[in-house]
Amino acid sequence: MILATNRPDRLDSAVVREGRIDRRIRVNRPDEQDAKEVFRIYLGKVPTCTDPEAMAEEASRHLFSDSSRLLQLTTAHGETFPFTLGNIGSGAMIAGIVDRATSLVMHGVIASGARSKEAMRLTFGHVQEAAGQVREAMRLVDHSDDIRSWAESRATKVVKVVAHSPQLAAAATSESLAGASS
Repeated sequence: MILATNRPDRLDSAVVREGRIDRRIRVNRPDEQDAKEVFRIYLGKVPTCTDPEAMAEEASRHLFSDSSRLLQLTTAHGETFPFTLGNIGSGAMIAGIVDRATSLVMHGVIASGARSKEAMRLTFGHVQEAAGQVREAMRLVDHSDDIRSWAESRATKVVKVVAHSPQLAAAATSESLAGASS
């Protein structure tokens, strides 16, 4: 029997007590390079993806970029860090993004009535839109445990968490630009 969880702290102690589980293997979240490899595998299965390698590179970079930011974290030392989809990413999330992107292509083809190979081609824009949909869904999730794990991995303490939204980012950029021009 194999047990798998992304929340070992929530398992019943009777299930995990000594002698019940032979081995415990921790699988960390993929970093940007690992995410690229997972994207490459899933994109390679999409017949209308013309360059899975290049798209995987771009997609993994996007997952960890500011455009995929969920939160802004401030540590006890006053340093700020973006908390992105990449910080909560998994192979399942990446597979889901590729599936959503493929669905976007299909819906576009059906809506337009186009039948050309070009109309059916999976582009980075589809992957980006799919990741955006996942990001919006992840805004509704409590990331306390993910933030705690992030802080522990860096031997620091998070003292402030600010939700990131495109509207707030645009307002902050406008304010900083207005201040710079004064």
